[in-house]
Amino acid sequence: SQESFIINDTLKKNIAFGIDEKLIDENKIENILDDVKLKDHFINDKDGMGTILNSQGSNISVGQKQRIGIARALYFEPDVLFLDEPTSSVDSKTELEILNTLKELSKSITIIMVSHKENLDFLGAKTLKLENSNITQIN
Repeated sequence: SQESFIINDTLKKNIAFGIDEKLIDENKIENILDDVKLKDHFINDKDGMGTILNSQGSNISVGQKQRIGIARALYFEPDVLFLDEPTSSVDSKTELEILNTLKELSKSITIIMVSHKENLDFLGAKTLKLENSNITQIN
């Protein structure tokens, strides 16, 4: 989804969505938070993984919300990660952070990303352009 769904609950329950709290692997979450560049923000917070996120993430930035959505997907160890406009609502600095994270993650996970942006060549991935029902490879 272009917008990550956030529940009114702890950070760890938002990432390990649907897993019984007693079964949540906090070490795994900490590593994933590091991967998505959120570890310093949340782990250094006094509540850490117990930080309460408001419904729809009203108490975090859009970039943090999008990275929590990516963290949620990573918690379940996918072989393929499908992303729809993962940087659509963030500033250019946050976009670069997210894209660099995705570039790093693409070394171990297949990432398929849909974006209207054409300046993503630095990711080193195959880029396909869909226009007027035609698909062309850009790089």
